[in-house]
Amino acid sequence: MTITRLLVFIGVGMLAATASAQFKDPGASGMSSVAEAKKAKDETWHTLEGNIVKQLSSEHYTFRDATGEIDIEVDEDVWAGQEVTPETRVRITGEVDRDFRSVSFEVDTLERVLAESPGGGRP
Repeated sequence: MTITRLLVFIGVGMLAATASAQFKDPGASGMSSVAEAKKAKDETWHTLEGNIVKQLSSEHYTFRDATGEIDIEVDEDVWAGQEVTPETRVRITGEVDRDFRSVSFEVDTLERVLAESPGGGRP
């Protein structure tokens, strides 16, 4: 192996290490509640499970779980063709958006949660 190839190999390895150090796993914080998300720092990632109960504007909604409600922003592409009603249980992942007056939640992923069957398994 020539010295040039060795230096290229080392350089590529260093770039890969830098890229992986910058990765932020949206699911790393695990399942949270609305109450926890409202107390969290700005731009922290959370996963919430509950219901979207009201549309406030074109991309803004009210999300509710057992601990409370929070305004959420869902971009059109996040819906991915899924139909959701206030009775549909969903799991959302995203980040807290905190400003001087309010706390909201910017949704990155949204998925319907299937109800468990009486036997405890998935239908």
